[in-house]
Amino acid sequence: MSVIEFDDTMLVNIKHIDKQHKKLIDILNKLRDAMKAGSGKEALEEVITDLAAYVEYHFKSEEDLFKKYNYPDSTKHIEEHKSYIENIGKFNEKFNLNKTLGLSVEVLNYLVSWVKHHIMEVDKKYSEFFNSRGVN
Repeated sequence: MSVIEFDDTMLVNIKHIDKQHKKLIDILNKLRDAMKAGSGKEALEEVITDLAAYVEYHFKSEEDLFKKYNYPDSTKHIEEHKSYIENIGKFNEKFNLNKTLGLSVEVLNYLVSWVKHHIMEVDKKYSEFFNSRGVN
């Protein structure tokens, strides 16, 4: 069972962004599945690495749209991206220092909270703006 199921409530109605959000949720659920199987610690390094790489790609996609269409809330939105990247870096640092006790749970809780907030609230704000400019 997944922690978060990607469904229509998460759509921002921009196909390539929705596809990227689904991929992020798949990575999150991969950690949850590993934890459920008792191998969360073993999967953690791969999940952190995958998340760091994939969000770089995803954030660039969003930020390219912001720039191209002069999205008015881009500064605030980009600050959220920077905060996320910083937090993933902290998790990676803890992992590299072998401070892994409870880290899988900490990372999973953070990701669930962040995904719900960022996709469902922050990203949803740009849907109408971009859709009205023909971005689907």
